[in-house]
Amino acid sequence: DGYQWDHGAQYFSPKTDAFSVAVSEWVEQGWCDAWAGEHCVWSSEGGVSPDPKAAAAVRYVGTPGMNTICRGLLDGVEARYETRAVAMRRGGGGGADRGWVLEHAKSGSALGE
Repeated sequence: DGYQWDHGAQYFSPKTDAFSVAVSEWVEQGWCDAWAGEHCVWSSEGGVSPDPKAAAAVRYVGTPGMNTICRGLLDGVEARYETRAVAMRRGGGGGADRGWVLEHAKSGSALGE
């Protein structure tokens, strides 16, 4: 076996110093790691060959999957996974800062504000 399907982003590459610092912290937490795969290009003349423009970029992937980063960042925050929201409406209270409420697809109950 040994294979995993990750249908989200295949990888990400930090482009700013601030994001690089954050990614270094994520690596320390075990949420992601550098990806050593090879990017290739295809052409009708040359077939498949390594992409010379891709060699300089450092790419990262979530370990074991990209959602590991999200779950790590949400630690301590109430989050509902595998839940379908079908409606979004303005929350209660008054004024412009009253927020939004998400509705659960099956029950119609509020998922939070």
